[in-house]
Amino acid sequence: RDGTYDISRNRPQGVDHPTMYDMLEIGDNMISNALVELATIEQVLLIEDSETARRLIVGRAPRNVMSAWTLAGDDVKPRGVYSNDMSKLTVKMLNVDTTQLLQQLTQQRARTAAERETLNQKRCALEEKLRVVKGKVTTHKNRQLGIKRELGTLNQKSIELDNMEEAPMMDVTALQQDVLSYEAQLATCASKRSELEEQYAALEAEHKEARKRWEESTKHDNSITAELEELRNKMGTLQRKRNKVSQEVDRLKDKKKEIAAELKKVEDQLATKKKLIEEGTEMANVRCTRIETSRSPVQVEKLLMKLQLKVNKSSFSQAELDTLATQLDEINTKFKLTKALIKENKKTSAELNDSQGTREKHYFKLRREISHRLSILFATNLSQRGYNGQIKVDHKAKQLDLELTMPNRKTGDVCSLSGGERSFSTVCFIISLWCLMDSPFRCLDEFDVFMDLYNRRITMKMLIDYSKNQTTSRSQFILLTPQNLSKVTEKERIGMNILQLDAPTRFN
Repeated sequence: RDGTYDISRNRPQGVDHPTMYDMLEIGDNMISNALVELATIEQVLLIEDSETARRLIVGRAPRNVMSAWTLAGDDVKPRGVYSNDMSKLTVKMLNVDTTQLLQQLTQQRARTAAERETLNQKRCALEEKLRVVKGKVTTHKNRQLGIKRELGTLNQKSIELDNMEEAPMMDVTALQQDVLSYEAQLATCASKRSELEEQYAALEAEHKEARKRWEESTKHDNSITAELEELRNKMGTLQRKRNKVSQEVDRLKDKKKEIAAELKKVEDQLATKKKLIEEGTEMANVRCTRIETSRSPVQVEKLLMKLQLKVNKSSFSQAELDTLATQLDEINTKFKLTKALIKENKKTSAELNDSQGTREKHYFKLRREISHRLSILFATNLSQRGYNGQIKVDHKAKQLDLELTMPNRKTGDVCSLSGGERSFSTVCFIISLWCLMDSPFRCLDEFDVFMDLYNRRITMKMLIDYSKNQTTSRSQFILLTPQNLSKVTEKERIGMNILQLDAPTRFN
């Protein structure tokens, strides 16, 4: 097909939201028609808010609306909602260019890699500087230890000289000068050591800070890499879908070409057949005028063959020609009568169709009135006990719902009723049905088993009054109950036949 489908009849009515068909830009008519046939995109809405979509679609969707897609990725249908678990993520398929997002992430990854390389270089320089400082500290420590050992040796010698009584006094001035020089060197080494320790601590803190920044950069780069890989996977999936759609489009184009070639071939054959028909019609018009008939072409050809055989087998005389003319007149007369009969039958069929339509209208009206009357009778029967209720009948869904409201109760659910209340409402429902139907026998079995004394008395009075009503006197009522009927008055027993079984014999 060269043009697009006419979707004006299938478009949603009374809805302000756009459809998927409106939002997609499709250049090929064949792809557009394929999406309309396979996915019915003209009946799929695009709604930004999920709550708005649920209120609009779930339950009873607008006309010509099959489903709706939301920005959160929810598929909202009249019978339910299909939600994804990734509620914190934002769907970007229809509002973000993935190619631009991929380029931004690639640039951000390159910047992060450059920053990480700079931090690595700074970290290496700091480690080298820290190694040099550690070497200097170790050298000064070794030198300080050597000076301490020499000082200890000198002190030991000084003590030994002090302990010597007979030995002559030695001049210790030189030794004291050496000690003072050593102490000065030791103080210098201690000050240098403290400076180097301070530099070491500063370098250590800077090294930790650089390492922390490097770890954060590595973590950020890993997250960007994972996100980039996920986008690449999504792009791969979209590319595969695109390739699949392209293959389907190519297949449809090839099929279109085949159909076009076949159509052209059929048109050529049709033109040839039309030409042959025109030639045959001209030849037939030369011999006789055109006759309208209900026979098929095959039947006409068989009839022509039979007539041709008859013509070939015998040569007709004038009497036979007169006979044939008479038969032809009879056939024409029968044909006209049959045509008139067909016309009369068509008229009768049209009248029957109109009558059927009228009967259906009256039937639907009667059905509504019966449903309304059933609800009124049910409410009237419930009012004898002080209850309120109604019956909702849905003929299209073939469903019947009972709603009851008890005194001092807010709920109207039938499942929340007690056994006696449910039995009483059931009897009211059955009596309401009896009023709308005609039957020679009407039976109830153990209808008051779960009722208390008050409900049983009201129920029995309702049944007795209904059975004695003039409009229902033609029916026979059979009521079976295991309860005692002593509460039934003599006035109520008129016209009733009570049969009671004897008590069973018990053996001790």
